[in-house]
Amino acid sequence: MGELGSDVVSILTNLMPGFVFAWIFYALTTHRKPNQFDQVVYALIATAVLHAVVVIESVILIWIGKWQALGPWTMDSELIASFATAIVAGLATSQLARRDAIFRMLRRMGLTTRNHNTSEWCTVFEQSDLNVVLHLKGERRIYGWPLHWPSDHKQGHFYLADAEWLDDENNRYPLSGVEGILINAEDVEMVECIEGDKA
Repeated sequence: MGELGSDVVSILTNLMPGFVFAWIFYALTTHRKPNQFDQVVYALIATAVLHAVVVIESVILIWIGKWQALGPWTMDSELIASFATAIVAGLATSQLARRDAIFRMLRRMGLTTRNHNTSEWCTVFEQSDLNVVLHLKGERRIYGWPLHWPSDHKQGHFYLADAEWLDDENNRYPLSGVEGILINAEDVEMVECIEGDKA
């Protein structure tokens, strides 16, 4: 039984860098976390790539060690290198994904027409320099400048600056003394993008 326990610990230790990479990526981007099975598959793929990178790192460090003593390459060295590589790769990949660098290159090569955002929803808000009118349940409407918006149209909140309620004739009623207002995305039935100056 003890041997089985040590095998499980060994397997988890080997897989952990892939899970660390995936956790960092999903924590720092708007990409929705996939279901548990897909998370495990992505972590396994990341683990395989990370192990290949660590093998290359070990070869380079051992080669450097011929001229400058760095210490022996042990299982502990490999574990530390795996976690360090997972953290650096997770941070770098998430930043590339957030800045559209990968998809921009793929679009130039003609391999895709997609961008880094997870939905058209995020693309419109990110690229539009417009005020919005949120049509809320109960036929209320609110106008303002979106400083923050949810990455998913079904959950999260809008944060509108200089918000104003609108009546049926489009008369505006400013929320005096209020810097901004949070609106639950579930309460929004439709979003209008309005041309004009920032609110």
